[in-house]
Amino acid sequence: MTSECPPLSSYHPVRYWRQELRHELQNFGDYLSEFFLRALLTVPIYPAEAYHLIGSTIAEKKIRRDFGDLRIASGEGQVAFWGCGTRGDEPLSCWALEHAKFFGVRGPRTREVLGLPDNTVLGDPGLLVPLIHPKPAKGHGRTLCITHFHESRTPDDIKQQTGVDAVISAAIPGNLTALRVLIDQIAEADFVLSGALHGAVLACAYEVPFSYFDSGYIDVPFKWADFASSIGVPALFAQTLKEGRAIFADTFVSNYKPLPLTRILAAAPFGVRHAMILKALNHDKHMDQRTFDELTARLAAEGVDSPHVITDAQEMWLSLERRRFLRRLDNFNRLSRLNADDQTE
Repeated sequence: MTSECPPLSSYHPVRYWRQELRHELQNFGDYLSEFFLRALLTVPIYPAEAYHLIGSTIAEKKIRRDFGDLRIASGEGQVAFWGCGTRGDEPLSCWALEHAKFFGVRGPRTREVLGLPDNTVLGDPGLLVPLIHPKPAKGHGRTLCITHFHESRTPDDIKQQTGVDAVISAAIPGNLTALRVLIDQIAEADFVLSGALHGAVLACAYEVPFSYFDSGYIDVPFKWADFASSIGVPALFAQTLKEGRAIFADTFVSNYKPLPLTRILAAAPFGVRHAMILKALNHDKHMDQRTFDELTARLAAEGVDSPHVITDAQEMWLSLERRRFLRRLDNFNRLSRLNADDQTE
């Protein structure tokens, strides 16, 4: 186990990359975890010590890091993953599989690596973002290239290579306002060439034509193929806007298979806000527009999804989890002192 753990002030059982650097730049795909907690989900319905709500986080080292950071005893506890993916085809150890619970996975390749049944729910939770943040009525109509968080080349260099109208980075300030701005830029685009996987996922979710972008370095090739397989298209990369448009026209339009959002929501280890369930049912054409409008109006009138009620419930849950964390931390420190005393004798 690691010798460090998150301070109580920053402790949260929902885990994502750069979580401990909340006031610094965030990778927008991972930061969607915060968006889901604030606007999509309520409180856990499956008890676990740690939750991963998005990303390529199903990995042995990440599970072990959660156990270490959160001071979970090696023979106890669960780490829950919702719609996440593996980073390659290396299987998890028996220990990791015993302590991980999968609530759907990103794509069929992850399902195969983990040995999950064929009826396992597939779909990246990023596909749900339009339920939370509707597409603007009028788009800006520009072509975009979204660069990876670690992209070292300048925007001008990328723009000159690709021929797009604008280049934006997956690195954003750690706040929901910045996240919404980036989402709008994607949703309003004419075409998205993305070097960040969730740029492509969101373009797909908002029905914006897109292609994967090869800037000279492809981060974790497995995850791109996994998502592409989930929607029935090949994982092809373009270096220019022209190539991207050709890939989309030649391979995407005829092969794309949309995933039902209701199944992704139903698999979540958290409760889901009622309004979001209605939106997913409407999106998947399980109800007509009139029924959707009537039920949405009734929910609003009855205050079923009251932000105050949900916030209070989440704060109560977090308070209980923090107390559990403190107990685990006290036990860990006590055992560490006992071991140190034994070694000095």
